[in-house]
Amino acid sequence: MGRIRWKTFLFTLVTLLFCVLEEMIPVLLRHEGMEAALRAMVREIHWPLFSVLNLWIVGGLLLYSLAAEFYHALGAECVKGLLFGDDEEAR
Repeated sequence: MGRIRWKTFLFTLVTLLFCVLEEMIPVLLRHEGMEAALRAMVREIHWPLFSVLNLWIVGGLLLYSLAAEFYHALGAECVKGLLFGDDEEAR
């Protein structure tokens, strides 16, 4: 469970960094200096939407991390058997 948490946490940090940069770069180009750009970004971003989108991203990353760990724990043949209905290989 620790690996899943760490993977999700690290992927979330990187994704959040890119989301903030995506919002910040256009604002930074319109304003002079980092401080003015940060103040404008805080005013201009619709924070509830930004938060909901990032929660969806975190949920997707959590599902990805869970699926990857299950795949590694169960093995490729077992997962293929579970997904595609080959009961012999799934056992």
